[in-house]
Amino acid sequence: MFRFLVLPLAGLVVAGCAQPPMRAPAVPPSVPVIREASLQPGCLLPSPEVIDAAAAGSVELLVEVSPTGAPVKATVVRSTGQAERDRAFQQAATACNFNPASSYTPATGERKTIDGKYTLAFAWTARQQFIGTSRCFPPDYPEAARRVEEEAEVQVYFRRPTPEAPFEFRVTSSRPARLLTQASLAATERCLAHPEVQAGVLAGPWYLAPFSWRLE
Repeated sequence: MFRFLVLPLAGLVVAGCAQPPMRAPAVPPSVPVIREASLQPGCLLPSPEVIDAAAAGSVELLVEVSPTGAPVKATVVRSTGQAERDRAFQQAATACNFNPASSYTPATGERKTIDGKYTLAFAWTARQQFIGTSRCFPPDYPEAARRVEEEAEVQVYFRRPTPEAPFEFRVTSSRPARLLTQASLAATERCLAHPEVQAGVLAGPWYLAPFSWRLE
């Protein structure tokens, strides 16, 4: 979240005329640069029966991630309102795959993975249907795409011609966005790799997995 300092108009004008723009202080080379843990695509949600979308809801978990990327513990930060459903989300979170947090020290060039934490949040709407990629937690914004400020609306269409055939994919994007297109396709493929997800997809028709990538 960004915080803004509100100044009186007169003071703001004087300061703007008398002082050069402020620059963020450089990070000392001896101070480690920390990259937080991130969620890998294809993280399966609890079963739709457990979520029960008769009404809208949400949940927020704090997941402790080991240096190997394994989830160690999931703590409920914001409850769904039902203890059983909370436990189902905790179990789902500890079955996910994560990229571990890392530390890089510019002065020494040392880079290592470390213990980290990840905030896993999810919200659903009333009467939401959990079919195809909606059976998985939304993927993280790709770090590489964030660095180059890549944004796009990506649509991944998928279908299984026959029950035994592999999935077919078609991808469209609102603008050229190679990194986000790749991330959307990877998230779709990872989610569809779960047998539980495949069981809910009928053979024949095309399904749509929409991804809205917007930087805040």
